[in-house]
Amino acid sequence: MVLTILDGLIGLGFAALVVGIIGNAMDLKETVSLGVAMGRIGFSAGVGILPANKASKLDPFEALRYD
Repeated sequence: MVLTILDGLIGLGFAALVVGIIGNAMDLKETVSLGVAMGRIGFSAGVGILPANKASKLDPFEALRYD
């Protein structure tokens, strides 16, 4: 869970940096709302946690077998 949240924070920081650079170059005002930031971090956590939860319920040999 820590890795997925950290990934979300890194992605959010990178996006804010890119938007800031482009916004300054085009004389636009950029904003990142708290709701969007929390949604991004929640989505990132969900993308990482849901498959991990499903995989944790599988038998290790079945999970590693490729059909």
